[in-house]
Amino acid sequence: QEVTASEEETGIYLKNTPDSLSEGIEERIKDIIVDRIDSDSKSPLPALNNYASIGFDAGYLALSGKWADVYDNTQYYSPYISFNISSYFDLVIKFDHFSADSDNSIYTLNDYSLSVLGGSLLLGLKYQVFNNLGIYFTAGGGATRSELYVDTGEPFTESLSVEKETDLSVEAGFGLKINISSFYIRTGLVYKRIFCDEDPMDLRIVYGGAGIHF
Repeated sequence: QEVTASEEETGIYLKNTPDSLSEGIEERIKDIIVDRIDSDSKSPLPALNNYASIGFDAGYLALSGKWADVYDNTQYYSPYISFNISSYFDLVIKFDHFSADSDNSIYTLNDYSLSVLGGSLLLGLKYQVFNNLGIYFTAGGGATRSELYVDTGEPFTESLSVEKETDLSVEAGFGLKINISSFYIRTGLVYKRIFCDEDPMDLRIVYGGAGIHF
């Protein structure tokens, strides 16, 4: 026996069809929105990470070798700008500065002071461990301008500059970075060698800093 739908049943089916299609489309749109939100939350600062960041580090610097015999450990300051090449690599332009006085625990006829200003170009390797926590490695080289002063004491009343020189330098570092909205904080370690004419100057640096993505 052939089964046919009555006119009333056909009308009900046609009436319900647009409602079913509408509900299906609405559910699909909701799924797309949820997927997009989940994707954004898994990649912090997706748009900002495509450009660059600027920041400032400050920390503690320890000299080694013959330089440590003459000068105290001191503070370290470093502004920088970092350009994001890809998801894993950065190009960093960095400047740093420190000044140190003679070690008071060692008796010398004169008081010495040292001022160093440097600039470096670094390649950075970065990896995002968690949503907002990443690690990074940097390595590169540059140049430094060093000025050495001596205070001869009485009868002289002014500090005399005894040497100014420009030397090449290399450095490598490691750190942790935490993203907080468009800002970030970071901390790390740096080893730097300055190829001075007489004796290389080895620097060991621990630092913390903050910056902003743009």
